Amino acid sequence: MSLHRLLGFRTAVPDPDGLDAYYHELGLVGDGTTGYRGTDGGAAVTVTDGPFRRLLDVELGCADDADLAASRARLEAQGASVRADGDAVSVVDPASHVRILVRVAAPEAPPSTAAGQVTPNAPGAVVRVNERAPGRCAHPARPAASATW
Repeated sequence: MSLHRLLGFRTAVPDPDGLDAYYHELGLVGDGTTGYRGTDGGAAVTVTDGPFRRLLDVELGCADDADLAASRARLEAQGASVRADGDAVSVVDPASHVRILVRVAAPEAPPSTAAGQVTPNAPGAVVRVNERAPGRCAHPARPAASATW
């Protein structure tokens, strides 16, 4: 089985508007309905209104239909009530009531090398003499893509 990618998750919070302001302050783009993402895409965090902070759904990507079938077989072998919906299988954790969904998804493309990438100073190779490293910015850093494993 090849689970290779976090596609996104959905959470409930009592104050989605406050969380929206916080996520934008962190540098995420988007909104609670379409999903908050980093600067180069990646997993989406969707937010709904709820009485308390709670994880509702987690969506994972697998390589192909064979991996999807293997996921389903393993879950059923453990006694889980698996629901199959075309190109996805899902199960609800009985303790937390979090729905885990696995669907076929292309692996995430590797991050592109930034055009302005700077060669760092190293022993015997000083590229910047008496200059600050460019990692120190005047604006806040923005999060990059999702976790990929």
